[in-house]
Amino acid sequence: PEATRFGYIVEGRSMDLDYAPGTVLDCISIFANGTTPQPGDHVIVRRTKPDGLRELTVKEFDERGGDYYLLPRSSQP
Repeated sequence: PEATRFGYIVEGRSMDLDYAPGTVLDCISIFANGTTPQPGDHVIVRRTKPDGLRELTVKEFDERGGDYYLLPRSSQP
């Protein structure tokens, strides 16, 4: 109940097998309740590049041998 809830609109096709462009994603912050992503979960990742440009992406989370991966689910190569 105390989790921060927010939404994003999907742009692009990197996850179009699950979310068509224009889909509204209903999200909650995992930081509020200490949730840890599990393989197969879809996660929103935000990063800031050294030049200050910010990027947001939704990808499928995976873990293999202690390494973490963000996997696209696209109909396009």
